[in-house]
Amino acid sequence: MRILLLLFISVFSLKAEVSSLRVPDGGISPQCQTDAKGTTHMIYYKGSPQSGDIFYTIRKKGSSNFAPSVRVNSLAGSAVAMGTIRAAQMSLGKDNSVHVAWNGSQKAKGLFLYSRSSGNGEFSDQQDMSGSTAHIDGGGSVAANDEGMVYIVWHANKKGTMGEENRRVFVATSNNNGESFEKEKEASPDDLGICPCCSLKAFAKGNELTVLFRGAKGSNRDVYQILSTNNANSFKSKNISKWRAQQCPMSSQSVNPGKKGFIKSWESDGKISFATEGGKTMSISGKGNRKHPVIVENKSGNLLVAWAEGTGWNKGGDLCWQEISSSGRPLSPIKRIKDGVKVWSTVSAFADGDKFFIVH
Repeated sequence: MRILLLLFISVFSLKAEVSSLRVPDGGISPQCQTDAKGTTHMIYYKGSPQSGDIFYTIRKKGSSNFAPSVRVNSLAGSAVAMGTIRAAQMSLGKDNSVHVAWNGSQKAKGLFLYSRSSGNGEFSDQQDMSGSTAHIDGGGSVAANDEGMVYIVWHANKKGTMGEENRRVFVATSNNNGESFEKEKEASPDDLGICPCCSLKAFAKGNELTVLFRGAKGSNRDVYQILSTNNANSFKSKNISKWRAQQCPMSSQSVNPGKKGFIKSWESDGKISFATEGGKTMSISGKGNRKHPVIVENKSGNLLVAWAEGTGWNKGGDLCWQEISSSGRPLSPIKRIKDGVKVWSTVSAFADGDKFFIVH
């Protein structure tokens, strides 16, 4: 009995402090990333769900407040939040440059848009990245690394084609920190399709680019990973989660860096699954209407997985989370803040040393 008690104490004494923060200015759909100096960069959405704006702010290490925000999109009202998965995504690049990509609203002059800041708080004029693709719907992503590589990633049809079975993941690559981009190239295999109303998530580190997306082959809505180890010159794909479903689940994924590799989280059939940087795949216990997970790692290598529960079309829900050890062992029970996720919003998270912060 004493041994069991000691084991219980040793497991749960490893828990980190977890705090929740509201998005500034009543905003929604936060996206966070922390740089090497511990400064957390965040974007969020504000305005009408059909036509609003993206804002950018920072929180310095150890601070309790975010700095005053600046608008990212140069054309007012050119972003969209309706559908949740169409929210803007952000990545930090060379010299802490900030790269943002988002689906355009009906006011926008373009379908999939991009802007960047070189760290001076001013963002470039937005530009359309859709190129020779059509029928852009679900959310795209952006990934950047410390060497000046930037990847704009989205899914769409080639112009002249229709149907989810003909959708592909496309990547537009820049080797000069987003100043210019090569023409987009197909990155996903021809036989997987793409679930049209789902988002995808990309992250870059060194010469690697990894992308998680949901396929659409018949009734299969499996989650796939495509990985490039040569700066997006070629890709390999693998199935990481199977799910048979008859309709698009409007789902999203999370990819973030760990000490030794990527950590990942995704949703399938009401479950939240995650993969440690060692490649071990596990699921959060239980099942329900769980959506839009985010996964981050703290200084000690432990993980936080947070998600929304009970959300739907034009419906908010609960904020839930659980702390996980680096080996995948639960360090805490599932925690919940009732009605903690606003309509059309997602959650984000970051670590400050060993402390975790959830933004909602």
